[in-house]
Amino acid sequence: IADRNSLVSYFVPNHTTFLRHLGTTRAVIGGLSALSFVLRDTSIQPSFLEIFVPSSLGKQLVKLLTEDDELGLTATSSTPLFPNGIPQGHPRISGCVIFVDARDRLIVVFTSASESALDPITFSPASALINWVSPYAFGCGSPSLTLHRRSLIRMPEPLAFDLISVYALLASLNFDLQVEPSNWTDWRWRVPASTTTSQQPCMRNWYICPDQARFFGDHGSLVTVFELLTVDVDMLRLHRQPPYGITVAWRMRSDGRSCTFGCDMNDPILPAGIHAFPVIFVENKLALHIMY
Repeated sequence: IADRNSLVSYFVPNHTTFLRHLGTTRAVIGGLSALSFVLRDTSIQPSFLEIFVPSSLGKQLVKLLTEDDELGLTATSSTPLFPNGIPQGHPRISGCVIFVDARDRLIVVFTSASESALDPITFSPASALINWVSPYAFGCGSPSLTLHRRSLIRMPEPLAFDLISVYALLASLNFDLQVEPSNWTDWRWRVPASTTTSQQPCMRNWYICPDQARFFGDHGSLVTVFELLTVDVDMLRLHRQPPYGITVAWRMRSDGRSCTFGCDMNDPILPAGIHAFPVIFVENKLALHIMY
């Protein structure tokens, strides 16, 4: 809890009020701030705080932050450079409002294009950035990689300067970046080698196959509440707090890569060619229903 409060206090004078507004609108913190929290690395101090909010609650959150005198935030139309893989025209973002406080520290509120605040986060080009922090809990999409400063990435297209800048930033934080998980030798020995050059070894048993559908709550993710005595999974589910209510299933790649299991075609959650899709939790067993 202290780490969560410190994370927010750098950007606002009253973290309690700010977190209450995030809880009211089911918003989460993402980007480098969430990565810093997951790693417990205070040396990662981004110049702005990224907030992600569901599509129907974006205007409400902006109104709460604008009208709260305790926070002293002012909306500005200036646009900072985002070194986090979220370019302008992002398909998972429907709006963006930038706030600045009296110390010229920035808070960027991204309104998701769907009813899941996690939607834009899971569209990140690097698994190391698929993390979030809410007032009640936090999540890490690939703890087996992220906590060891490893990240799966998508191959940048020519002139994709936004992706290149993201990868350069992660490399500066001592992340080992790989397009294929089998490039890490300690993971490669765990699976049989592919018998054909057209396929890559599938690592879905360890939840790091790039073609595999993932969601917060599967066995390869980490979701933890802050206050075990007052907050539990039933409370999060009742109030539709992340990752419950409408969440999102994602895969790192949907570009025709083929693994030995055939996750691109045979995955039981996401159809072929779909990178991410809003879903809902159905029962306590984490069954999913895709919201077409």
